Amino acid sequence: MTISLAGRLARVRRGLLLPVELRRKVLADTAAARRYRRVTWAQAAITVTVGALLAGLVFFFALWLMSRPGTTVAWSEAGLSIHSGEPPPGTIGSRLDEEWRIAAGLAYVLFGTLTLVEGVVIALSREHHDQVGRDAALLAGIEPEDPEAVPRVRLDLRWLWNKVKRKVRGFRMFAAGLPVMAVVLVVPVVGSYAYGFVTFLWSLYWLTVFAGAKSAKAWVETPPPREPLFIVALRRIPVLRWYAGLWSRQTKAVFAPCSRVEERPYELAGLAMARLLGTLPVLYLFFRPFFPVAAASIVGERGEAARDQPAA
Repeated sequence: MTISLAGRLARVRRGLLLPVELRRKVLADTAAARRYRRVTWAQAAITVTVGALLAGLVFFFALWLMSRPGTTVAWSEAGLSIHSGEPPPGTIGSRLDEEWRIAAGLAYVLFGTLTLVEGVVIALSREHHDQVGRDAALLAGIEPEDPEAVPRVRLDLRWLWNKVKRKVRGFRMFAAGLPVMAVVLVVPVVGSYAYGFVTFLWSLYWLTVFAGAKSAKAWVETPPPREPLFIVALRRIPVLRWYAGLWSRQTKAVFAPCSRVEERPYELAGLAMARLLGTLPVLYLFFRPFFPVAAASIVGERGEAARDQPAA
């Protein structure tokens, strides 16, 4: 069955707005809303208070150093840099010698400290998010993936280790495709731009994969997952078949969530957009519990996806 452009956009929109809809369901229920507000507002208050305090200490220390003779403080994409003496021209970014630059530097430091503190807060209190997500799943008629439990504030080292392993694995999956994409660099004039564009698309693809992978349902290997389409396509190029085999072995662990993207590409693309927009510090705390539930809802529609496929 052919899906119109309007139909595709509607599916993307559904994935994009699904976390918002789940949040609305929670807020409409008195008990669930009470738990949600208690958890998220407490986390947000701690994150903002500690993050702002740390940012203020770091930034005012930098300003104090700047007031000392022979010390230069600058702000660039790499962050604040402190130099003793006069650094070479063009190596330090923008000096903090104007009000707008001071404001920009403070905003940069504040963003970093809020992100750092938020990560610590989530690591210590993620069990509370799990229970909020469970409430959302039950209210939306979705089978919860987290058991009912009394949440605690603690550091789960196993969860933290798994988080690190997933980050490393995700980087490895992303990096495995870069050598193939580097072929476009040989195109005259526009090669570097083309490489930047395909790398951007490659990043979006993996964001979509791991948006769906937030649900345990995405990792179910029944029926056995097939190779992703990009590996299948690469096997058709004689000179690159050897790399397709290597690439397949590198990505075999994520064949299942890759298959879910091929089954529900538009909804998961919308969910990936929602995750990208919702990663701003503090805002993320209010939507994080709903991303796994939204993924479970979308991935659970695999039967509908199968019906959408044209008959053989």
